[in-house]
Amino acid sequence: MPESIRAEKKYCTECGKPIPTDATYCTECGKTQSRAPQPVENMQNIGGVQPGSNVQKALAVLEDAYLVRDNEKLEKNVNDALDLIAAKGDSGINVLLGRLYRDMRTDGPALVVKSLGDMAWNEWLKKRCIVDALGRARAQSAIERLIPLLHARSTDSQFNSILQPAVANTLGAIGDKRAIEALRKALDDPSTRPMTKRAAANALVKLGEKVR
Repeated sequence: MPESIRAEKKYCTECGKPIPTDATYCTECGKTQSRAPQPVENMQNIGGVQPGSNVQKALAVLEDAYLVRDNEKLEKNVNDALDLIAAKGDSGINVLLGRLYRDMRTDGPALVVKSLGDMAWNEWLKKRCIVDALGRARAQSAIERLIPLLHARSTDSQFNSILQPAVANTLGAIGDKRAIEALRKALDDPSTRPMTKRAAANALVKLGEKVR
């Protein structure tokens, strides 16, 4: 289990260093910690996650992370925590998908996103970490939930630049040929953003397909 899960620490919202869960300021940089950790009932009520379980603690690592700043150690802690959840099999994959879709849903071709507030960029980066974890786990059971995000259209530039290309990459990393049709559709659709087109093309190559 990652050290950050055992220690049950949170991370400074300014410098990303680990600090005690009840800290009101960072012992490293002195930044006041104005964001209280999200309550378990609000944060972990996903797919029957049990309070105090390793999965709940792993989700807490994600929730407390401030990923906007480049911090390789923090990103590794988050990835280790998400990999721990994914290793639980289908139950863990469902937990990750539930967290991925928090505050957003697809409605036909449209993506409906609730306001993510001042921390929107950080939240999109967290969602990208979840999608990447699904790819590392080669989570075939996630394909049907990921494809709608590949085809979704949104005016949110952060979804378009951060999350949607990651979805395409993960569909290639999972390695299931069921994703080929969806990836080709995204590649051929003139409304698909360039970053997602490139990711879809790379994913198709990984799946053994030829790309023009």
